[in-house]
Amino acid sequence: MKQLLAQPVIDARTPALTQRVSLLSAADTQPHLAVVLVGEDIETLRFVDAKETKALALGVLFSRYEAETHEEAGQILDHLATDEGVHGIVLQLPVPAFSDPSQLIARIPFAKDVDGLRDRWTERAVGTTLAALLGSPEPVSPMVLAVRALLDQVTLPEHPVLACIGGGRLVGQPVAAYGKLAGWRVGIITEETEHPFRITREADVLVTGTGQANLVTADWIKEGAVVLDASRDVQHEVVDEVAGAVSPAKGGIGPLTVHFLLENVVTAAERYA
Repeated sequence: MKQLLAQPVIDARTPALTQRVSLLSAADTQPHLAVVLVGEDIETLRFVDAKETKALALGVLFSRYEAETHEEAGQILDHLATDEGVHGIVLQLPVPAFSDPSQLIARIPFAKDVDGLRDRWTERAVGTTLAALLGSPEPVSPMVLAVRALLDQVTLPEHPVLACIGGGRLVGQPVAAYGKLAGWRVGIITEETEHPFRITREADVLVTGTGQANLVTADWIKEGAVVLDASRDVQHEVVDEVAGAVSPAKGGIGPLTVHFLLENVVTAAERYA
């Protein structure tokens, strides 16, 4: 079983990214990422801390805004949308049940939507090609970029089958859109899906994004499949015995998405400069 790790990809891409930040600094522009949190969730705070640590290490300015209500979050986002010194805005998900994430995300300008959430990376996929979308000036989902980078480390069939476990905004929706644009056969498994094993056991690539610990066991997996664990859903002690390649719960998708998020911020700053 091959482990698909983030660090080699990050190590290969960081020198060029650091150089881009230096060039911006020489032009009196410091890339600036603003993250907005709604409510208090320990796991959410951990993700934000990871983004802040990585951002500051690269020389990217990081601002954190905490809102107690939906209305307060909207006011903060409106302010950041018009602040020319802010190049990227992230609404940290999930948000509490009292808040509607769609309404809040809609307040983020496309150019500053460095998480690629405003259109869920799907509306722009209609009537275009994968190459055109990946080369567009608007930010591409960091999750898609992370999945793509890890899959570059393996050899897939000519026409792979992709199964996304979970149809959420952060993982399932953008990754499924990517797979469809690549010409793959794609299935999305949600709580309403009948006979999910019929989909997952045919998948050459399985991407999980439910946040339900140990949900995915060996019974879900076709022997030799590639399993990308985007939210600690995989029971690795048994799945790793069946899969051909696996991204671990730590050191896999998570750090890569943070890296590509910051690449999006730097790209946004370069457009501004």
